[in-house]
Amino acid sequence: MTTEEVEERLQRALEKVREEDLDLLRFDVSERCIATRLAMYLREYFVDYDVDVEYNRHGTQVKRLYRLGRLVENHPRDRDETQPQSVLPDVIVHKRGVNDSNLLVIEMKKSSNRQGMNGDKQRIKAFREQLGYEVGALVVCQTGDRPEIYPAEMFV
Repeated sequence: MTTEEVEERLQRALEKVREEDLDLLRFDVSERCIATRLAMYLREYFVDYDVDVEYNRHGTQVKRLYRLGRLVENHPRDRDETQPQSVLPDVIVHKRGVNDSNLLVIEMKKSSNRQGMNGDKQRIKAFREQLGYEVGALVVCQTGDRPEIYPAEMFV
């Protein structure tokens, strides 16, 4: 599947969130709730893949990234950076149990979250470099009176 096809399918799933679930953004519900709805719609467009929220396995092992302590904002600085840290990506499109079919990793950020997006961007880059995801997306969820959901940045 081409990068363009992945991006187009993500856009269509985001449009479904806008059409069906704008109240989730308006009411500023949890990021996990929004991610779950997005994953539900992604399943319609990635029928040959599994779509999971906070999936913590890489093959059959715990999903880990190296040097995560430096990558994630507000993370304890006293962690041993030579040891990989377990991670939970917000949404992934992949094939469970194998390591060679990691298609899309999505990190989501709500506008009500005051932390910057640099940590999320670094996580996406690490998922791509260390775990072989083909495409990464940072999706912003604008909450409140003007609800919106959109990809702020694509990583290919």
